[in-house]
Amino acid sequence: MARVRRHQAAGHLVALLSGAPPFLLALLGQLLGIAQVIGTPLAVEDGAYTGGLAGKHLYGPEKAVLAARFARQHAVDLAASYAYADHHSDARFLLLFGHPVCVNPTPRLRRLAARFGWPVETFR
Repeated sequence: MARVRRHQAAGHLVALLSGAPPFLLALLGQLLGIAQVIGTPLAVEDGAYTGGLAGKHLYGPEKAVLAARFARQHAVDLAASYAYADHHSDARFLLLFGHPVCVNPTPRLRRLAARFGWPVETFR
């Protein structure tokens, strides 16, 4: 929460982008004060979730595509922007940003961080 607050205080546009469903991210966004929340949409039929997806899963390369699109739509300079991720599937996503940070990374992401010189942070 402190990191989010520091970015907000610096005037950064803070967005939460995750493969999780939007209804879960909305709760986290409210807790953190993040208005821009983008998740993997779930399919709904007759007012009930079907168990399927209503679009592409925001995972791996798809997350990078969506982040780039979001940046274009909001005139965000990715070279001056920060990104945080914990999974090696987020490597393409992190490569888009001038300030990628690996948080509690998987072993594979930790190796990628070492290779690319990305900072690694551990939160308990």
